[in-house]
Amino acid sequence: MSLTTEEINHLVQLSRINLSTKERQALNADLPRIVEFVEQLHGGPKSQPKGLRERVGLDHLRCDNPQDNQLTQAQLKRLAPEFQEDQIKIPAVFDDGEG
Repeated sequence: MSLTTEEINHLVQLSRINLSTKERQALNADLPRIVEFVEQLHGGPKSQPKGLRERVGLDHLRCDNPQDNQLTQAQLKRLAPEFQEDQIKIPAVFDDGEG
């Protein structure tokens, strides 16, 4: 898959990251290869090897197997440093360059 410079610039803008000219050129070279690699992984075998779940122990992660050790909304509100609109409020990860 080839990505245009405009598509990569749009992705950078959506990601809210600031890149130098050198970093942007490196991203222009690397990102199409990364996307192609992910597409190759996506096209790989879909079946899970026999016995893999048992060896890794992922049964507790299934959606149809709920666990009792999950926090309630009230517990989460008590533990979170800040809560807004039923979500944990965290500091911004990236500086938006404003202010």
